[in-house]
Amino acid sequence: MSLNPNNVDALNGKGVAATRQRDYPEAVAMFTEASSKSPEDGGFLINLAIVYHLQGDTAKATEAYRKAIALDGELKGQLEFLEP
Repeated sequence: MSLNPNNVDALNGKGVAATRQRDYPEAVAMFTEASSKSPEDGGFLINLAIVYHLQGDTAKATEAYRKAIALDGELKGQLEFLEP
């Protein structure tokens, strides 16, 4: 798949596809890149938190989730299993 490296929606889509294929390292790379290019969008961090959770890394999942909530309080409750 050809990917415009500056298109955060394409990066996110590729991350979602990688997650579905259980290619978690690729998903982490895509969501991390999307987040770095659009740091005000907490949605990419939510996706990153999900992937970390699927990998069994609760610490990283919780950290990404907290960062997402700090950016956008409306994201609180999206991943209740990561809330204290």
